Amino acid sequence: MPNIHDVARLAGVHRSTVSRVLTGRGSVSEKSRKKVLEVTRKMNFHLNTVASALKSQRKTSIGLLSFWNGSPNPSEAYYQHILTGIIDEITRSKFHLLLNNVQGTLHADNEEMKFCYESMLAGILLMAPRIKDEKEISFTTHFNIPSLLLLYRPKEERYSWVDLDNRKGGRLAVDHLIQLGHKRIAYIGGELAYSSNARDRYWGYQESLKKAGLKEDENLVRNGFFSEGYGEESMKHFLALPPAQRPTALFAATDAIAFGAMKIAQEAGLNIPRDLSIVGLDDYEKASLSTPTLTTVRQPFHEIGRQAVQLLETMIKTRSSKPHHLLIKPELIIRNSTAKPSKK
Repeated sequence: MPNIHDVARLAGVHRSTVSRVLTGRGSVSEKSRKKVLEVTRKMNFHLNTVASALKSQRKTSIGLLSFWNGSPNPSEAYYQHILTGIIDEITRSKFHLLLNNVQGTLHADNEEMKFCYESMLAGILLMAPRIKDEKEISFTTHFNIPSLLLLYRPKEERYSWVDLDNRKGGRLAVDHLIQLGHKRIAYIGGELAYSSNARDRYWGYQESLKKAGLKEDENLVRNGFFSEGYGEESMKHFLALPPAQRPTALFAATDAIAFGAMKIAQEAGLNIPRDLSIVGLDDYEKASLSTPTLTTVRQPFHEIGRQAVQLLETMIKTRSSKPHHLLIKPELIIRNSTAKPSKK
């Protein structure tokens, strides 16, 4: 493993210069700083190495990296709620929180990834809900410091993560509709190829149908985007079906999808829930204010943020290389958008 002397030698500077660059203490020329950072990246000389070489430098910060890659940006409500939970828990810990939003790709050569190399981090929280290729998150293993994924469950077990039990959330929603007596239950969800949440919620839908002996109808399933616009588009598709083939109920994999679907259904003259029952997933504030109020599966965003910090703290203290996985329980919130199917 390279050490601080190796970095200094290859960068052509004194080791004290390397120390000043990596700790941010003391002055150093821009030319020397760039040389040192270039060498540290090429040598895979990261924060854990710095800490062992500079024993007097204490790591007091946790980094929150937000990587969106075309998915909703940090202005989205769920990001704000999770961030509030993270901040509330951080204030009760011994750590500080550093934030950075990453554009482009999750790759060590991305200039915005300097955040990870140049900060003395004790651990990393990575919020990346949409991953095109799981190789993109392999960089978390390069730092040799605890890293925890939020809102994404990788297929590989070696990564640590905290997420909602999305499959159970799907089952809660569809079981509720089945118990009311619905048999033609539609589903609108996100991108199966990129989102573990989309996959798990869809699987929950399928599992509930299978358990009830109901056959999945491909005309009643739409997997595309977690957006209100996609909810509108999908509801138009359902309403274009012959009346006997239309759904009497819908599980929308997010509240945003549910609101879009509800808007189009009501504009078409349908009464919710008499003509169509709708269940969402999230339980944003709007769910209790809509007309009718939305039955939904609550995702405890604040608790996800809090427990993520608690788990990362444990990982930092124990220095365990074992991956940690934590599923947060969802909760069905019954309101006025669901009822028994009308008899026609």
